[in-house]
Amino acid sequence: MTVYLGRPGSLVALPSTGLSISPTVERVSESRTTIGGGRSRDYAPGVLRTWVLRWNVLDRALYGALEAFFAGLNGPGPFVFLDPGRTNLLTPNQSGTTSVNNDTAGFLAFGGETLTSATTPVERGPRSLAWSLPAAVTAGFLVIGSSNSDWPGIPVVPGRSYRLIARVRGGGTDPIALVSGQLGWMNAAGGQFQFDTGAGTATSAGAWADVACTFTAPGSAWWVQPKLLTDAASVSAAATVYVDKLQLAMPDALDDGTVWRPGLGVPRVTLPQLDDSPWWSSLHKTGLVLEEVA
Repeated sequence: MTVYLGRPGSLVALPSTGLSISPTVERVSESRTTIGGGRSRDYAPGVLRTWVLRWNVLDRALYGALEAFFAGLNGPGPFVFLDPGRTNLLTPNQSGTTSVNNDTAGFLAFGGETLTSATTPVERGPRSLAWSLPAAVTAGFLVIGSSNSDWPGIPVVPGRSYRLIARVRGGGTDPIALVSGQLGWMNAAGGQFQFDTGAGTATSAGAWADVACTFTAPGSAWWVQPKLLTDAASVSAAATVYVDKLQLAMPDALDDGTVWRPGLGVPRVTLPQLDDSPWWSSLHKTGLVLEEVA
């Protein structure tokens, strides 16, 4: 499985042959003892990850590419690290549809449409995202934002496939709404130049239904902005669409991205350590440490 490291729009493919990855996930927390003798623990809203990547064999060119990152020849960083094996590229609050923060951080709606964190209905739980539509829909799109405020979208690898999935349903008295997935491809400046939209799915008050689309990142794409769309003509009265199990994946032979996994977001990383053990001519046995930064 190929992993990618670098600046958005200039990601370097690192080979999977002989590669082992050891990730560690840390959630910052603080323990407190109360005056009554109890104990509580406060948790930071996100997680920070560390990866140790080891290759049994790297040629001189690929080792040089890593050395350039480590020595600052590609700028000070931080850099993007894309691991398709992570499956879900969305943040915890996005993939958990508001279950982490109990708020709508990471989502945007327009045109008089509102977003709230709902306790019912849920499929995975404990919360779903409630997307409330007016009777006269003028916007009809739910934006799934970037995992980092410095980025206009989610970094992509041109030529790789991306799959957006979600589960949707209506409330008890809501009319049917036709919902589809869309991937908006963005250039270096964050301008969207191509929109790829999947087939529509009709919501139902009694059951959850799948929304899915799969498209390939164009050659000039730096970023992608995933969205859910509502066909305005399908909304006959004010309605709420409930969303659960959101995922944006890079499908491959090991995981086609059709099964929901938790998302931790696309990380920005620094490179605090690079180990090298040349062992045969121009071949290297290499270890690289990546640390996620906020």
